[in-house]
Amino acid sequence: MRRLEQTILIAICLIMVVIAVAGLSASSMGQNLSGQQAISFLRGAVDIPDTPPNRAQDAALFNGRAYNPFPPLPALLMLPFIALFGSNAPISLLLLPVLALTAWYFWRLLKAQSEISFPNYWLLIAFLFGTAVYPTLIYGFAVWQSAQLIGMMFVVIALWASFSTAPRKHIYVGIVLACAFLCRQLTVLLIPIFPVILWEQLSATEDRAAKWRRFGTQLIGFALPLIVAGGLYLGFNYVRFGNALDTGYNYLAPKDNIGVPPRKFGLYAPQYFFYNATYFFFQGFHVDFGGADNLEIQGVDLAGSSLLVASPFLLAAFYARGSRRLLVVSWLVIAVMVVSQLFYHNNGFAQVNNHRFSMDYLPILMLLAASGVQSFPRSFIKGMIWWSLALNVFAVAVALLTFGLPR
Repeated sequence: MRRLEQTILIAICLIMVVIAVAGLSASSMGQNLSGQQAISFLRGAVDIPDTPPNRAQDAALFNGRAYNPFPPLPALLMLPFIALFGSNAPISLLLLPVLALTAWYFWRLLKAQSEISFPNYWLLIAFLFGTAVYPTLIYGFAVWQSAQLIGMMFVVIALWASFSTAPRKHIYVGIVLACAFLCRQLTVLLIPIFPVILWEQLSATEDRAAKWRRFGTQLIGFALPLIVAGGLYLGFNYVRFGNALDTGYNYLAPKDNIGVPPRKFGLYAPQYFFYNATYFFFQGFHVDFGGADNLEIQGVDLAGSSLLVASPFLLAAFYARGSRRLLVVSWLVIAVMVVSQLFYHNNGFAQVNNHRFSMDYLPILMLLAASGVQSFPRSFIKGMIWWSLALNVFAVAVALLTFGLPR
């Protein structure tokens, strides 16, 4: 029975990977706003062409020019591919290795957690195929999705490095987390978790004064790459918008999934809270029907579905075990990130299923869930993972049948 279960699980995941490869291979880097940024870098400019496709991906309109308002690292990663193969280079050349590296380092991260007794391959499959990761990968041709996937990869690597035994891991963690920040700004809020992990890794038998000196040295090595990355990002802002603190988000081409232009209430406002909270906590997956008899599938609700409905196994995170200090800091960081997203003008639209923004802290949440699943019968957790896989398969299938492969 166990072998049959594994065979079915692997077969489903392989089919999901094949679909992702097909979709990403049909999409070019030139379609992506970061790809457009890479093309601009190659011609020695920072502005991008002002075209309808670029406006549709949230190009910022400033002083008569269009800019990519998002952090620059995804564009820099696409740059060599575009330089070699042109703007039609398949985005799969970047995103499939990103997925592979994410899987590899998350697997190693799970292996480093000695207290986890639940089968690691189940947790890995749940992470990659039972959360927002898979639908985001399918539509990775867009700037938001690609940046989310690349940024999450760096967070996973940073987590793995922080639990490793490498002598200079604090520097490596700082560099990798800085890379995550240069993909997704909100990952800056993850910073407090890593000093706690580093502190927990120090020897308990070490002299207290020596321990603090060592920790202080680690903090400096950890912080320096983050400071450099922050300086580079501020400089990039200044070159584009004449103000180091101006990200360009206030100049986005007017559009919003709620039907309210962002400039009416601003990027953050209490008016967005109820809509975002409903979709984040309670909204189920929804298929849109229409036609003469209201029986024809029109598509899916691109505002997504609740994190708790789409990936219910994540509720096990509330039963996580381990260091109280690390648990408290992790939950505080996740809470701050969730609350900030609940007041944002966009809830992650467009997303086929689940909540794309959850990927900013998903590696942390998944690690907590991996610890907490031990409080439940294995069959119960496996059932929730099966549900998440089935819902993702169904959601993506409906989206592909109605919207087609991304091109």
